[in-house]
Amino acid sequence: MSIYKSKHNVGDVEFVECPYCEKSETNRFKMLHHKHLAGHNKTLEDVLKEFPGLITMTLAEKNKKIKSEQKHQEELIKLAHRLQGVNLEFNEKVDNKGQLFGGISSAHIVSALAQKGLKVEKNQIILERAYKQIGKYLVKIKLAQGAEAEIKIIINKK
Repeated sequence: MSIYKSKHNVGDVEFVECPYCEKSETNRFKMLHHKHLAGHNKTLEDVLKEFPGLITMTLAEKNKKIKSEQKHQEELIKLAHRLQGVNLEFNEKVDNKGQLFGGISSAHIVSALAQKGLKVEKNQIILERAYKQIGKYLVKIKLAQGAEAEIKIIINKK
């Protein structure tokens, strides 16, 4: 099954034409793009309702997109392998009960990983809430379906 999900009608043709543009050499596309259709105040859904059998993407373009998405998925899996087992240490100011004055949030984790050359987005870090106690914590990072890792966060007293 393809990882590329699209609402396009795909055909084995050299190019597709916009049904709202005049026939010309400039009205030839690999796919009807939403930005082009917006110029006609239309969406892809509008086009497919008005022209149900219209081919809106070439097979070559679909294959190109599938290949690109597969490459991206492979890169995420490699990053997940590099992340697996990473330990991050934070030395923080705490009160006499071991409570941090702030907390370690996903933003702190993103920054610490970036310093190690590992690029992760805040929304990929699965945190229920910021960590506010000295201790060791396991944190799950979900880059994409099938590309996950678990890292260890160690919070020490400064």
